[in-house]
Amino acid sequence: MVPPFAERLTRLSLELGRLDQALRRGSAVPSVLFRQRLDAIQRHSAVDGWLIDPWYLVAELHGLVPKVVGQDGYERGTAVDAASHAFTLWRWYARPDAMQARAITEAEAFLNDQSSGWGPILDAGIAFHRWLQAGHLRAPFCAALSRYWHSHDILRRH
Repeated sequence: MVPPFAERLTRLSLELGRLDQALRRGSAVPSVLFRQRLDAIQRHSAVDGWLIDPWYLVAELHGLVPKVVGQDGYERGTAVDAASHAFTLWRWYARPDAMQARAITEAEAFLNDQSSGWGPILDAGIAFHRWLQAGHLRAPFCAALSRYWHSHDILRRH
């Protein structure tokens, strides 16, 4: 019998491999990291209940004034709120402030302390579950993951 997490673990392993291959090439590193962070933010926002158009977020990140699409004020306000939420998440991944940096360091320490000997991918999953059960926010842990996997030679850059 195949464990229920096997399919997800396989997909994660393949995604990590694709990301690592893209980062080996060097010249595309900034754009690959930007796109991967954008995808992560979009998924993270969706889990939090905010559907964000990733290109709306890109416009916001580059200081453009994107056109808010929506039929009424409520829809337009929801789009702006979703973009604000996504921008906050972006800061966790790309440019954390001092408070966020401390929280990421705490998450890194927690992640390193929770090693169960299953390897860095499964250990990270187990630690993430424990982190959430302890009532911590998801964002600092997610931001700490790239550093953790980089320290275990799974990712070349973070």
